[in-house]
Amino acid sequence: MENPLGLCRIGFHFTLSFYAFTRFSKSNSPQMRLSSCCASGARERCFQYTAKLNFRHRTAQNVKASRRILFSLLITLAICLPLSWPLPKMMSDTMPWGATKRMEPPAELSPMIPGDHIQFLYYMLLANDFIAGQTPLFYNLYEFNTGNDEARYSPGSYYLPFSLAFSVFHLFGTPAFAWNASIFLAAWLAYLFTWLLALRYTSREGIAATAALFALLLPFQWVQLFGGSPAGFGMVMIPLLLLGIDRAVRDDQFSGGLIAGIAIFFASCTDTHVFFFGALLIPVWCIVAFTQRASFNWQRPAAYWRLTRALAPLLILAILALLQTQIGTDSIQETASSAGRTIGEVKLFSPRWQGLWAWRSINVTDQIYLGYIITALLALGGFTLTTRAIRARRGVAMQRGFLFALVCVGIAGTVALAMGPFGPFRGKLFALVRDLVPNYEMIRQPAKIFVILPALLGIGAALTLDAVVEARPRLPRWLLPVLGLLIAAEYYSQTRVSLSRISDTNTAYAAVAQDAQTRAKKARAMVLPLWPGDSHFASIYQYYSMLYRIRMINGYSPFVPTEYIEGVFDRYETLNLGYASEQQLDQLLSLGIDHLLLHEDLYPEKSQRVPDRHSAFRVAEQSAHRPTATGRPGVGLSNPSDRRSARTGCNQLEFLFPRQPP
Repeated sequence: MENPLGLCRIGFHFTLSFYAFTRFSKSNSPQMRLSSCCASGARERCFQYTAKLNFRHRTAQNVKASRRILFSLLITLAICLPLSWPLPKMMSDTMPWGATKRMEPPAELSPMIPGDHIQFLYYMLLANDFIAGQTPLFYNLYEFNTGNDEARYSPGSYYLPFSLAFSVFHLFGTPAFAWNASIFLAAWLAYLFTWLLALRYTSREGIAATAALFALLLPFQWVQLFGGSPAGFGMVMIPLLLLGIDRAVRDDQFSGGLIAGIAIFFASCTDTHVFFFGALLIPVWCIVAFTQRASFNWQRPAAYWRLTRALAPLLILAILALLQTQIGTDSIQETASSAGRTIGEVKLFSPRWQGLWAWRSINVTDQIYLGYIITALLALGGFTLTTRAIRARRGVAMQRGFLFALVCVGIAGTVALAMGPFGPFRGKLFALVRDLVPNYEMIRQPAKIFVILPALLGIGAALTLDAVVEARPRLPRWLLPVLGLLIAAEYYSQTRVSLSRISDTNTAYAAVAQDAQTRAKKARAMVLPLWPGDSHFASIYQYYSMLYRIRMINGYSPFVPTEYIEGVFDRYETLNLGYASEQQLDQLLSLGIDHLLLHEDLYPEKSQRVPDRHSAFRVAEQSAHRPTATGRPGVGLSNPSDRRSARTGCNQLEFLFPRQPP
């Protein structure tokens, strides 16, 4: 040793600093703690070395966090690429529209399949337009527009923060690329946040990484993401919410309350189901986390103050989130669904218990697949933790056993409520919750409560694996990777993506926009067939009207404005059959609508009482126009006739026939 005296001094200072930290850890100031134990001559060097140690510790933590982020991203890619194949090789012109079981025949790759995914894409593009300044902020101009743009002022969150991520991805590619990249981002964040949550209940990174796989692979997550449901994105916030609550309640950390508050606020911005169930989970998880505290001084007011201070950000942001959701709730009051969902309607969307372990498709029941491995793990965890708790009868073992029991009760309750009227005891639990919990009757799909399940499964799996490893410390290390592969294999067999080609051009819609630009007018149109406002077929209209910024009188919403049903659909429904009165056409023109677009390929056979093209010809004849075929194959365009309209006070109506590309 070149300088043994220096090493002795370092060892002395380290020992002195460590003793000072542990002996005076309750002091308010680190400097005061050290000054009380360090000799005056060595005080400055003691501070310097302690600062170096703290810096090295923070550096090590940052390196570990960076590695965790990197490995979680790599694991997510390793799982998502085969799970979503062949989507990764056609990210720019293809979107998922649903998920099926892998044992079922794959769905045909078809162009522009209507559905919730297209509707969600419409709102993402609209938010992108807000950010780019192409559309006035909070003005949803391109659907349900009856001529008054001011009436389309619709403030809201527009799916923040994922709409912001979509806008960033959109800078590098097409709308389809931005959408697909947003899906993979949501999957990665769900895995990372659940990994961090699991680390609150185990100190082993491998166990946390393995337990978090349930958040990444649970079929319900992919049914929502691939199906275009905002719940698939919003449920990313649930593990972050539980993580923040746990840190705030167990450790009195202000940052924990802030994390939980941000999570519940973004959940409210993304999906009302996630916010609703997340808000119900907050008080429950506060109690669960409190049972895991090492101690709490019930006699000291300072203990209550620290806990209140830690939870204050959560309370404030939860109130803001509630106020934010009231914006959308106020609009629901003006719809036909304001009275809530009937039990008969809920039954149509309720799964049955067979779906929990069914390998073959059972329609709506598929989404609640739980699986055999997690069931076996929870059974193993119950046996192991109960045995340890009985032997110990107190201390950490009893605390962990109680926590595991609470988590299992939460999982069982979630599964029971997910089945709605088909749940245990003939759905009496679901009926009771509908009666007692405000606004629960607004839920049409009971299985949406599964948004909280991946986080609970991750905690249950982490507790189980941690208990098993502690009970059998000599277990081979390769068991965790093997278990992870088995989990991935089981859930892989339950999820196959269904894809659709997305077109970013349409000649008919482009003609409307071009004609309006030529005449220096705002582009306005009605699209046929005309739907009551809740049909997923209208999502195609939304997408193209957004691309070309056409103010459309049609729209698609789960909560249809009563004004639209009475003032538009009921009034102009006969256009679907080819009948248009003079009064109807005059009214359309008075609203500024001088273009009609007919989607020939969106007439379902069961509702097509007359041929679609025949319908258009009838309306065209009544508006004094003669349709002619122009443009590319598959697109028909009617040009104004040279003769003057015989109808008094009526301008020209133009008909266009969009058709999806082959």
